[in-house]
Amino acid sequence: MDVHSVAAMEFHELMREAAQGAVTVVEGVKPDSLGDPTPCDDWNVGALIEHLVTWAGHGSELAARKEPFDGTPYQADVAEQLERTAAAWGETGALEGTSYMAMAEMPSLVVAKLYLTELVVHGWDLARATGQEPVVSEELAAATLEAVTMTAEQGRAYGILGPEVTVPASASTLDRALAMSGRDPYPS
Repeated sequence: MDVHSVAAMEFHELMREAAQGAVTVVEGVKPDSLGDPTPCDDWNVGALIEHLVTWAGHGSELAARKEPFDGTPYQADVAEQLERTAAAWGETGALEGTSYMAMAEMPSLVVAKLYLTELVVHGWDLARATGQEPVVSEELAAATLEAVTMTAEQGRAYGILGPEVTVPASASTLDRALAMSGRDPYPS
């Protein structure tokens, strides 16, 4: 087995962990909290769940909805779509070559890292908004920090990420990744 195969398998495991973590948080969301605010200024809990489903490849069905997303049946949609997304990034060759995202061609590995970041960061956003504690391994936190650091400048230029938040030197790897993405892991 070559180094690329091992790296792809390790990344796939991290993607699966990120997807399962997001699913666990979504499954813990109570329907009466769908209108609650999140750390993402423009999205409430329901809109953030919709975003996760859309990002996971379910966008055409969601785009056809005429009414605002009501969250039904959000848990099943998210679990199915995130599991499918994680599996797709585990396919042979998925991290090689280029992919299209937002009508732009970019390296597939970059797109995969953006998906990983979305799952971890928005999983944290949902957990924070709904009083849950996300479970993120040190390995997944490190991969997220690497991905956010790699894409932060471009993300800020497009208005996708907020300004970096200062955290103490003792901050965990996950907290540093969140801070790099513009989240404050220690709100007052």
